[in-house]
Formats: sequence, C-alpha cells, structure tokens
Amino acid sequence: MKKIVLANIGNRNLKFKGETYFSKTHGSTFREWTKNLLDNFEENKPLLTINILNDLLDSLNGEIEQVILFPSNQINEEKQDQDTIFEGEILHKLIKEKYNVAVDSSKQVTCKVTDNDALLRFY
Repeated sequence: MKKIVLANIGNRNLKFKGETYFSKTHGSTFREWTKNLLDNFEENKPLLTINILNDLLDSLNGEIEQVILFPSNQINEEKQDQDTIFEGEILHKLIKEKYNVAVDSSKQVTCKVTDNDALLRFY
C-alpha cells in the first residue's frame, strides 16, 4: 500500500540560492517574497530547493502515492505577512516534478495559525 504524506507548511520549507527566508536579507515579507518567486517561477526554479520535507520524501521515494500540503492563508487576521500560500504552490510544483507524485496544495489553513484550538478544529 502506498503512503500519503500530510505536511503543514512553514516558512522554512523552501530555500532560494541555498538559504531560507530572512527579512533582513530579502527585504520584504515572506508572503511577498514567495509571491515574487512564484510569479517568476521558471526563472527562479534552478535556484529553488525543498527544505525539511525533502528528507522525508527522499526516504520514502517510490512509496508515496500523494502529498497533501497545508499552506496558510489566514482570513480576517491582521498579521498575514508570514502566510505560506505562495510557498505551497512553489512546493507543489517542485515536489510533483522531483518525486513524480500527486500533490494537493489547496487545503489552505485559513484560521489563525497561532491559535491551537482553531488549528485542531481545522485539521
């Protein structure tokens, strides 16, 4: 039986030029930074790598049927600058290409990501 990987996406799951996002280096919010990377995906693709998840996916290579990503896209929250909605789309493309598995990145976490009760109800 093939496995399904469920992955909550944080802002350390993607590297660009070998580095994860750092506001002082990248000069914009995480959401803006990943939107720019996604908008220019083909140009940026050679410089993008999967981080953290790659270890699991590599160890299960050939055993995975599907990867379901849970990026954040908080609704009615003041602080949305760290949302991973665009990172989820980038990871979707990278995982699908590298591991040749079905990927679903549409399961957006719309509640406040620091509210454990809301997260439990969501999941």
